[in-house]
Amino acid sequence: MAVMTSAVNAQVKSVSAAQNAVENAKKDVENPKKNTKFATWIKYGKALVDAYDAPAGNGWINASRQELQLVSGNEKPVSVEKVTLGGQEWDKEVYPTRNYYFNAAGQLGLIEITKPVYENALDMALEAYGKANELDVKHAKTKDITGAILSIAGKYIDEAYTAYTLGDLAKASDYFEKAARANAAEPVCQVDSNSIYNAGFTAWLAGNNDRAKEFFEKSVEIGYYGEDGETYAKLADIAEKAGDAEKSKDYLEEGFQKFPQSRSNQPALVFDGNPAADQEYLKFFHAAPLLCSTDIFYSNSSPFIQPSYRLIPSFAGLYFRKALLYNCRQPNKCAFCANHNNPNG
Repeated sequence: MAVMTSAVNAQVKSVSAAQNAVENAKKDVENPKKNTKFATWIKYGKALVDAYDAPAGNGWINASRQELQLVSGNEKPVSVEKVTLGGQEWDKEVYPTRNYYFNAAGQLGLIEITKPVYENALDMALEAYGKANELDVKHAKTKDITGAILSIAGKYIDEAYTAYTLGDLAKASDYFEKAARANAAEPVCQVDSNSIYNAGFTAWLAGNNDRAKEFFEKSVEIGYYGEDGETYAKLADIAEKAGDAEKSKDYLEEGFQKFPQSRSNQPALVFDGNPAADQEYLKFFHAAPLLCSTDIFYSNSSPFIQPSYRLIPSFAGLYFRKALLYNCRQPNKCAFCANHNNPNG
């Protein structure tokens, strides 16, 4: 999964102050004489973001306990416990509106909001800034609106990584999608390739293959393929699980053509899923990996075999396995065919 870092939190309002600010700004939004002004919507959007931040307290990612003591005053956690997340041990501090998770280095690594002021504060804030942008016909506040929306997108990403670490993969996928949509909104208009891929990746991990396919295909469409073409391997896996072996092969071949150095697409492409047979061939090829010259094999549908042999000679044996699907031009001279009873030989 592509990774991004979190931003530092600024000093936040108290929960009650933040809620009062939203309710006051909402009155202007509902006032026909004021809701046609972009300043009204900017004020409302900012109040909603402040309300989102308030339950998190003054903590920020990577802050030490000593730093937090300086800004938090005498506030103490309700309880403290050790928890294991993703194979790592964390110190979990429970507060009335949030949980802080400290890593082994004593730094704040996760902030989990347990009692938000509004469940959908960021969604409403994004809508408010979108409305402000529509009303800002002279683009006087484009810079401010862009900055606000980028900040919201970053908060969605923080929420996504928190959900991912806590094991809620479906929620992580939803937040990554929201981040991508925020970055795509006017006037930002950016393609957030990381979030699009990660929305698919976390959906795939959650077993939601239809959703994962949607985002992986979008990734390919925008030219983002993950590390070494991993997107194609994931699409192939989804197709295989859906019972479409031919489509799975097509994805792997396309991925291999674009990323011949990638191992994600290689083994799945050349092995047939029979563990015993795979081990037999692997032993044979590890012992004598360079048995045939590349001109022995041909295929009008898989031209990638020869280039892969030239680029990665140490993996050459793997592609000979794939070549069994096609005719061997010189079976009597081919050590592979002689030793493995190729029906064409």
